[in-house]
Amino acid sequence: MWSVFFAHASDPQFKDLIDKLMAAKEEIKMAVELLKTISKNEDERARFRARRKFRMDMEHNIIAAQDERAIVIARNLLKMGLPIEQIVTATELTREEIEHLHDIS
Repeated sequence: MWSVFFAHASDPQFKDLIDKLMAAKEEIKMAVELLKTISKNEDERARFRARRKFRMDMEHNIIAAQDERAIVIARNLLKMGLPIEQIVTATELTREEIEHLHDIS
């Protein structure tokens, strides 16, 4: 029920379906009321956007840190003389990325 709600709650053509879900499940009705309240309140919308931006920034930072760590590991493995194919497997970097690191080392 929740997946249907989240997938179609904002689509007017599914209003009848959402109404039936609200009637069947009190939690969905509460979620609809909360969403209506948030959508009416500019401060709540701003907080929601800020939280979403923060989460996206954190996810990006984690990915960037993982990529940087993989590059450091690849450089160390290159220095140790491991074959590029093994470094690709170990770091999940592409062959081209590792060859580029090899060329600039």
